Amino acid sequence: MTRALFNRGLLLALRELRHSFITDGPAYHEAFRRMLEAAVERKASWPEDMLRDFDPVFGVFPQASEMILEGLRDCLLNLLSPQLVRAQFRLTRSDATRMLDKLDDAAVFRALAYDFDQFLPV
Repeated sequence: MTRALFNRGLLLALRELRHSFITDGPAYHEAFRRMLEAAVERKASWPEDMLRDFDPVFGVFPQASEMILEGLRDCLLNLLSPQLVRAQFRLTRSDATRMLDKLDDAAVFRALAYDFDQFLPV
């Protein structure tokens, strides 16, 4: 699975669950880590590479930051002013579902998004 496909699939599945989310700070990156660990517990092998990419100096997962940037680039997200730390989806839940259903790994992305949603701050 490519990183771009992972980012797009996860964002689409997350949109099915919520309209916005915090994209900055330790809680966001902790939620990303816990989501990847849950995927590994379900015997997925590909999240192990992402877990190893953690930057201990800055306390971030570059993949989690890339996902936000790609979501902005692909017009899936807006960052809300004034602090630019809350992302709001630009597409409807039904549009996200329709787009996600076209992906081969839609069920995987939905499981990941469910975990991510549980760990993200409100």
